[in-house]
Amino acid sequence: MFFVFLLIQNVSNKSFYYIIILLGFSLMLGSGARSAMFAGILAIITYIFWSYISKNTFRFIFYFLIVIVGLMLFIFVYPQLPYWEHFPYFENLMLQYTGKSIMSGRDDVWRPVIIAINEQPWFGYGPGTLPIDVTGIDLSTHNLYLQIALQNGYLGLFVFIILLLYFWMIFYRNLKNKTVRLVASFFIAILIHQSFEIALTQNQLSIGLMQWFIISVGISQVMYLNEKHIP
Repeated sequence: MFFVFLLIQNVSNKSFYYIIILLGFSLMLGSGARSAMFAGILAIITYIFWSYISKNTFRFIFYFLIVIVGLMLFIFVYPQLPYWEHFPYFENLMLQYTGKSIMSGRDDVWRPVIIAINEQPWFGYGPGTLPIDVTGIDLSTHNLYLQIALQNGYLGLFVFIILLLYFWMIFYRNLKNKTVRLVASFFIAILIHQSFEIALTQNQLSIGLMQWFIISVGISQVMYLNEKHIP
């Protein structure tokens, strides 16, 4: 989808690309993958409200932090929902109107992983550590942020978030460029996607390499424009 949107900016006859985009959205909706749909929605919101988000440095950083804080709250609060006294009511509503449970099964993995992380909170259990090594659960965490915290502690997770913020601030150097705007929107979608999968560092590296490539397109565009002194 990213490369279709990228190409459509520079062609006169856009009909074929609109069809591809429509098929892409249909596939995303048809898959029923809530993580993909949520990531897509956040990308669209970022793109539409880009002028407002990037009006000044404060708003730009604040938007990124809102996304990160929202992700952290989701990751650490979501597994606790079944213990909430009103959970059965909302679970029944969800099943009635969508046919799906609020819980996806990831909570069964995330909860013990979070407990394990809190036992080694600062530096984690070391690179290469898997959930089975500390929880006995032979499954992936399906969450990049928890995986980093498990292996490198909350300190490692903090450093990783700083790295993501650094990438985000690079996009601020050329806000008016359409490619940079598109990459930044997909960057936010990638952050959302990584709260459900592990692709940027391990596991699904075939997907992760494509996501890193998308990020690098934006960074290289900023570097090129700055070298040419193009606003």
